[in-house]
Amino acid sequence: MTYNVAAQGVVNVGEPFSLFGDNDRALGGDVVRPQTLATLRAVATEGGTGPTRARDLAVVSRAGTVVGRFDLTADSLAERTLLAFADWTDASGGAVGRFATASTGSRRQARSAGAQVSTGSYIGARRTTLLQTRLLLSHRGENRIPLSSLPSTLVVLTADDATAAAQGTSVQLGGTALPGSHVTRDLAEGSLDLTSNQRGTAHRLRAQLAARVQAVATEASMDGRRLLTYASVDALVANQPSSLELLGAVPRTAARVGSAALALSHEWTSSRYLKLISGVRLETEQAFTPVTIGSVGRDSLQVRRLDATREILPRVGFTYAYSRKGTMPPRAAVNGLGTLYQFPVGYLRGGIGRFRSLLVPDQLARVGRRDRVSGVTRSYCVGSAISPFVWGELGQDASDPSTLRCLESAGELSDAGAVTSTMASSYRVPATWKASMGWGERFGAFSLRLDLEGAVTTGVADAVASNLRFVRLSALGAEGQRPLYVSPLAIDVATGLPDARDARILPLLGPSTQLRSDLGVRSRTATVTLTPRTQSLGDGRLLYAQLAWTLQRSDMQFHDYEGASAARGVSRRWAASPMDVRQSAIVQAGLLLPHLATITVTGRFQSGSPFTLQVAGDINGDGVGGDRAFIPSLTSTGSGTARALNALLPSLAGETRRCLLTQQRQVAAQSSCRGPGVALVDALIIPRVGLHVAGRTVRVALALKNIGAGLDGLLHGQGRARGWGDSRIPDPLLLSATGYDRSSGAYTYAVNARFGRALGGQDFAPGLFRVSLDMSVDLSTAYDVQQLRRAVEPLRGTAGWERRSRDSIYVAYLRTTASVYRFVLAYSDSLFLTGAQQQALERADSAYADSVRTIYRGLAQDLYESGSRVGTSGLQRVARANALYLNLFWAQLPTLRSLVDARQLQLLNELQEMFNTLAKDRKDSQFNLGFPVPPPRR
Repeated sequence: MTYNVAAQGVVNVGEPFSLFGDNDRALGGDVVRPQTLATLRAVATEGGTGPTRARDLAVVSRAGTVVGRFDLTADSLAERTLLAFADWTDASGGAVGRFATASTGSRRQARSAGAQVSTGSYIGARRTTLLQTRLLLSHRGENRIPLSSLPSTLVVLTADDATAAAQGTSVQLGGTALPGSHVTRDLAEGSLDLTSNQRGTAHRLRAQLAARVQAVATEASMDGRRLLTYASVDALVANQPSSLELLGAVPRTAARVGSAALALSHEWTSSRYLKLISGVRLETEQAFTPVTIGSVGRDSLQVRRLDATREILPRVGFTYAYSRKGTMPPRAAVNGLGTLYQFPVGYLRGGIGRFRSLLVPDQLARVGRRDRVSGVTRSYCVGSAISPFVWGELGQDASDPSTLRCLESAGELSDAGAVTSTMASSYRVPATWKASMGWGERFGAFSLRLDLEGAVTTGVADAVASNLRFVRLSALGAEGQRPLYVSPLAIDVATGLPDARDARILPLLGPSTQLRSDLGVRSRTATVTLTPRTQSLGDGRLLYAQLAWTLQRSDMQFHDYEGASAARGVSRRWAASPMDVRQSAIVQAGLLLPHLATITVTGRFQSGSPFTLQVAGDINGDGVGGDRAFIPSLTSTGSGTARALNALLPSLAGETRRCLLTQQRQVAAQSSCRGPGVALVDALIIPRVGLHVAGRTVRVALALKNIGAGLDGLLHGQGRARGWGDSRIPDPLLLSATGYDRSSGAYTYAVNARFGRALGGQDFAPGLFRVSLDMSVDLSTAYDVQQLRRAVEPLRGTAGWERRSRDSIYVAYLRTTASVYRFVLAYSDSLFLTGAQQQALERADSAYADSVRTIYRGLAQDLYESGSRVGTSGLQRVARANALYLNLFWAQLPTLRSLVDARQLQLLNELQEMFNTLAKDRKDSQFNLGFPVPPPRR
């Protein structure tokens, strides 16, 4: 038996990066006025979340992982493997954010454990069929615990509270906006796999039967969600909130899904040049949990299981090697830079097939509640409709509804109802048709690969508002006649919040959604990979580089509420998907400095991703937030919105500024803006210094993550960072409604000063630069010991347990060798070798093979006679034999130079890497060329 066990533990400790940290200027003092900051501190302290408490909420993250693998390898005709794993995460501490108190965070805990048992055995009279089985069981539990029971509180900063760089920004006080929850996930899956070779290896038949069951259960905290909004800091001091949203406790939800599949495939190797692969997969899936089917107010709701689905998924592909010698097998070279994999060249391959996603039980859980019709209670009110309360007492008994509630107040918006979720009867999981084509070739010192891929996906899911009439009751003349689905009298003039009850089919029922799968995605991708030959810089220095450049286009459908109507409901339109990154490049480079260090650098560069200009809240009265923003004329400064946008323009990136300028006097199109490009550079430095502790090798590595962000902070300072190395998406929120003028029929807006800046916990901070020092100790059994054990320990054969024969040990060690001559002969046509050269190489290979066989034939004889025990003498014999073999292996190079022209040898990258390896490093360098010395023919 062989075993491998790995354990990892990580602890991160840091101060909360929040509004009330120790460094006010870095966190808020440069844009928030000092008096405002002092006021916010005082109010937060009154609620028990002030600076004293914030310092106690240090950001602490602990994580641990244990993985163990146990293999029974004694039986040559059967294998047994057990893989067990467990991990845990405990991340506690305040939220990180420039405009948030630490108490707005939550503690997140996760525990998971599982085990997988797999077996493999050769069956049949001629042992040509491989039977493999696999069984996996896993369990995961996740907890989210709010750090404060206070309601989540947003305070909008006005011109009196902050500079222009932060006006319109919301400061978050109190507790988290998300309630606590406990989620458990269970998974059980198994498979039975048969693989059979027919007519040698010309036909490979495979059949696989698999089954899978997933279950999820969610329990939310009893206090639900409470969200308060204040229009200014003065309103916070006077305790005059502008709006209140109460979301009742979410009942326990659970869902189970089962699936089964039968896959059949045929791989036909018609010749050494052409291989054809065809197959079909038959899938069936069943949800065991009843869900609510239908649309609120339009259909009669049914509580039942989804209909079982059955799908046929065909696939076909080919590989053609146009080299007369066929496609060469993949090879690996191990040197000071690491393991460099060489892939085949001179090939053309392609395929097309249909693929299908699995039904996710989380989606069913949201519509499979026990109380499916009434759903979750939601209350929403503004102004005087909010019950009086004392801020400091809100966190004492969060379950007491009398502490914070909505009142029935004449003339004020107060909406209460149930939030429901249903599922369309036609719901199906996404299915994709995918086609790909690949080509690879070598041109002198460069290898070139081209990969093309296109995909069309149907059945993409989205939650659509269902309790809406979509009857146009009015229009916003100042916004290009944007439709209003509520009466102008239903819009609160003080806050600009519409009473969506006018737009509902059932006014007393709250916002309702239906999960549909009626959207599509289409994408196409082209990737060019260029790999130069590893270069020798002299004195043992090696340089490796690779460039992969990708062009892509990805479009998807979106539900468009602007063009909805009572007759056809919500319309659909195509636009760029959030993943539509048009260009990206990955650059990898490695430098080996003998006796100093190995340095590897990875850079990822990509163009900006698309986003949509949004307005905070609901503008057209359809009850759905995040409406697209209307951009007024920026050449006219008659409106406050236009003046604020003109003041914002100079601070925006070029692409974002162009997006605003080209969409004046219209509602912004979906995905019409793009964020700035992203450049991320990481480096890994591994000193070539041998450290040993108690006979074990200690490896040291210095990792530099996001070097661009570090240079940005060093050169420009944290407050004036240019955003180098920042990969977060831009803030798409452009406007926030602050009121409604019924006389002109127009909204009044505040411009978000953070528009276009990176979203994330640290709003104004760039991406993080991190330096980590990793130290590892190899506690595993040495590889040569494992190899020797497998060579001499008894095996189970057809006649029972028996020792390996001399020939079995002999062949096992021959498989670890490599012949450079056979490797060159495989490329004889590409290298234009003459007949004389081929004959000379064959003679050299024959002599080399005889010498290698002599070494390992003697080793096999010694090991066989020593019995099945693994001792020091056996290891010494193996070490001597391997040393003799390495001398023979490297002795091939001078002979090869005398037989093959230098210009011919330059066409093979692997040989150049071998020639560049210094004599003192050759004992630690191994090359797996894919051509071992074969046993002698009988």
